[in-house]
Amino acid sequence: MDNLRDYFTRGGIPVTITLLAISFLTFLATFFSPAADPVISHYLLFSSINVWHAPWTIFTYPLVAGGFSLWLIIIWAFFWMTGGSLERSWGSVRFVVFFFAVTAITALSVLLGGTLLRMSVELPGGIFLPLMALVVAFCMVNPEQTMQYCFFPIKAKYIALI
Repeated sequence: MDNLRDYFTRGGIPVTITLLAISFLTFLATFFSPAADPVISHYLLFSSINVWHAPWTIFTYPLVAGGFSLWLIIIWAFFWMTGGSLERSWGSVRFVVFFFAVTAITALSVLLGGTLLRMSVELPGGIFLPLMALVVAFCMVNPEQTMQYCFFPIKAKYIALI
């Protein structure tokens, strides 16, 4: 048990590693067991119709990873890089509050828009939506850091504009 705790706390980014691990576990569940996909979708993905029966989906939709693709690996790597850096500089509590605040604000905005337009709206599963807020926050905290963008070095302050 100590080895597992050491793994998640190593590097000072336990929240980032935990969120990635949950995302990876939902990916494995949907990839190897197609029967689990509707269950995970119903209980973890945000839908404006289902939100009143499953209000926790406001916070859980980014933890559900979709089908396998190269983009999934790139998104996980980018989340590990930006989320880990922010968690180290802000601390775990501030980072988790920011992550779930961005997640909830996105879901509630979509719920409000769907209600005003009288439409059923579903958010896609995956960590991509909160990742965009993390990238902007990372770029604001580290504006002069050079990152690789399509194999070209570019400063973080310009990546936030993209």
